[in-house]
Amino acid sequence: MQRHRENQKEDILHCAYMVVPIHKIDVTRLTSPIRRAICKGEVSGGSLDCFFPFLCDPQFLLWTLELCGSNYVCCNNRCVYGSNCLYRLCSMDSHCSLNESCCSGVCQYGSNCLGKHCFKISDCSVNEACCSRMCQYGSNCLGKNCSEESDCSGYETCCGGKCRYGSDCSGQSCSKKSDCSTYQACCSGKCRSGYGCSGQSCSKKSDCSAYEACCSSKCRSGYGCSGQSCSKKSDCSAYEACCSGKCRSGSDCSGDFCRSSNDCSVGQKCCSNTCSNYGCDDPTAAIAIAVVSTIVGLSLVFMLIYCCNRPGRLGRSDSVEMGGQVATTESAIHARPQAYQQDFSY
Repeated sequence: MQRHRENQKEDILHCAYMVVPIHKIDVTRLTSPIRRAICKGEVSGGSLDCFFPFLCDPQFLLWTLELCGSNYVCCNNRCVYGSNCLYRLCSMDSHCSLNESCCSGVCQYGSNCLGKHCFKISDCSVNEACCSRMCQYGSNCLGKNCSEESDCSGYETCCGGKCRYGSDCSGQSCSKKSDCSTYQACCSGKCRSGYGCSGQSCSKKSDCSAYEACCSSKCRSGYGCSGQSCSKKSDCSAYEACCSGKCRSGSDCSGDFCRSSNDCSVGQKCCSNTCSNYGCDDPTAAIAIAVVSTIVGLSLVFMLIYCCNRPGRLGRSDSVEMGGQVATTESAIHARPQAYQQDFSY
């Protein structure tokens, strides 16, 4: 009796589920009771655990032998009193009992961990991967959705919302920094190593990293390009203008000093060394316009006077003419014949 208790104590300290291929076991020589037969391999096109040996390919058929005594179960290589290992600590499926799996370090009921919460691939069962903190079927997370690197499996990284093989996303397409892996930046639509895009080529602000601006086709640190050299407005950031070869805040160069219109924004004129949105005053043109206006005005006045006075002049002419005719008639009546006057002289 004492010897039996010592043997039982030894079993409690040392036990294991012996899992070996069937072709390596002579079943007729087994001394311990066979508790279950399982297979882990290709079964009807998929990999899973089963309890029907005749469904398995012989090379995947495994016999599991229970070495603990009655009313005891082998949990994590120790015989413990009870009928199962539920919620006991484990690091692999073989540390749990029949119809149990090791999920997130604890024995849980079921032949797999699919759909259960996880942080790493070891939290899941055989032929499962930890993707986006959930155990999913398969050996990896390639092509699955992700928002950060921890959503993918080992030797994978999250690039553009998808898990892909590799340690980073170098060369992968991106539209923002979160599309790239840790310690990488999104520059001109491509992931590259580094915290930012300073010094990289750009055509717009979105080609640069956060807290950077695109100045003269190069990314530089800062929110804008104020004070940077420029030759055109596109060399400056948004809401800035290129004035006299320097970027400044504002939509144009109104009121800024200039030597020529090239120092001003497009569409502006340099008038009296000041950029203006309006045309410059031209004295010659103003004088010419004034002279022409004066001449036209005087012409209209003279024409108006002429038209108003013309009927009066016609009336006076007729009176003079008529008066002349009356005087002539009267002279003709009272005048003596010339011949008579000649005769009277004799």
